[in-house]
Amino acid sequence: MNEHSEGGGIKIVEIAIIIVIVGLLLVIGLPLLSLQRKQSQVNRRGSVVAILHRIDAAKDTYALTNKKQVGDPVTLQDLVKGGYLTAQSVPDDGTFAIGPIGSPAEFDGDGRATGKLAAPAH
Repeated sequence: MNEHSEGGGIKIVEIAIIIVIVGLLLVIGLPLLSLQRKQSQVNRRGSVVAILHRIDAAKDTYALTNKKQVGDPVTLQDLVKGGYLTAQSVPDDGTFAIGPIGSPAEFDGDGRATGKLAAPAH
């Protein structure tokens, strides 16, 4: 005979076992998910720092090549047009502020740079 035909359903012990198994899976899975999220944030931070260094190096080379002075304005378009950066190397979504010569490039994780990228000069 079938085991469930006598009792007419799932026994409390079976439900308890299922709850324990689900609980164990959560106890194991949540810390792994949290660790993965933290690792993703670390990787993103590393990417942001690399982009900031790339921008600053491009600005320095641009300033030397074009005899620019500290405080002179420079835009992402200037750096791309001059071949100092590629358009794909820096997102043009307002999260990176290029800033004038001599000032470090900045990143705003909220998506709003402290100084928006200037429109290309005509």
